[in-house]
Amino acid sequence: MDLGQLIGDLLEKILLAGAEISTRIPYRVMIEAFAKGYGTLSDDMAYRVIIHAGVHVVNWCARHPDAEMGEQVAFMMREAVEVIVRAWRGERKWFEGRLLGCLFATPT
Repeated sequence: MDLGQLIGDLLEKILLAGAEISTRIPYRVMIEAFAKGYGTLSDDMAYRVIIHAGVHVVNWCARHPDAEMGEQVAFMMREAVEVIVRAWRGERKWFEGRLLGCLFATPT
């Protein structure tokens, strides 16, 4: 849960801010380093982490009820739902070369 929570928080920042704003370390590097600390994840666990991260992003609106619901938030929701659905379906190839592909042990 903590891995999914951290990744979800970083995904929010990436999707809302357009990536590397306000940090000296790229978010991609943070996600990869944090995930590496957990060692090799099974595919099942990688999918669970991704789903948890996606749900965290979807819940952004509940945590920011007074935020303006502009196109950026709509984009963030579409991206989060796509990540959740593709993880739920076990579409590992879709994640290869993408930000969350680092959660899988080896490429297929």
